[in-house]
Amino acid sequence: MRFLRLKGLSFKIYIAFLIAAAVPVTVAGLVGIHYSLEALKNETLLHLEYEVSSRAAGLGQFFDQVTGELLLLSNTPVVNDLANSIGGTIQLAPAVAGERVERLFTGFVRAYPYVYQVRFLGTDGMEIVRVDRRGERPYVVPRKELQDKSGRYYVHEGLEHEPGQVYVSPLDLNVEHGVIEQPERPVIRFATPITDRTGVKRGLLIINLHAEFMLGQIQEMAGL
Repeated sequence: MRFLRLKGLSFKIYIAFLIAAAVPVTVAGLVGIHYSLEALKNETLLHLEYEVSSRAAGLGQFFDQVTGELLLLSNTPVVNDLANSIGGTIQLAPAVAGERVERLFTGFVRAYPYVYQVRFLGTDGMEIVRVDRRGERPYVVPRKELQDKSGRYYVHEGLEHEPGQVYVSPLDLNVEHGVIEQPERPVIRFATPITDRTGVKRGLLIINLHAEFMLGQIQEMAGL
């Protein structure tokens, strides 16, 4: 097969036609790649947005659940009896009322594995009843081991709320006897004031939530 030998003007015209034919094909290919990448990016972002929204909604529902459980606990007769016994509005010794609350808190901790502590504090910040989770079991903290938490920010901020309102603390590390607990344990606290039958605040009901649950959700969202 013989190839034409083009010279001078003929050669330049041939090259011009060749380029003219090649450019649209190249541009079309690049445009196709661009739109394919753009579609892939949009699809990925849409999926990520849905995933984040879904998990955020799940966390919101979980927080609503904890809030509801705290308010239900705050309205139980035994918790109200403890507040009334502290205020002297009923003929019941605070020690007896406290033992009933210990049994209630023990069952609560046993029922909800994400709960680390449940406490009833006086308005002075002193723990009156406290049940911890030790391993998989509830642990009733003896009276001699109860702590003064009057210096902790969440006590003051929680007591500033009205009955029926729930205070949620920032996520931070749990502190015991003035120092960070070891091994470090991140917690979130849900708290609500408790009043006696006259409406006077007599204490603060607090749930310490294992923050590992929420951190696990965030890590999954980040793909860690």
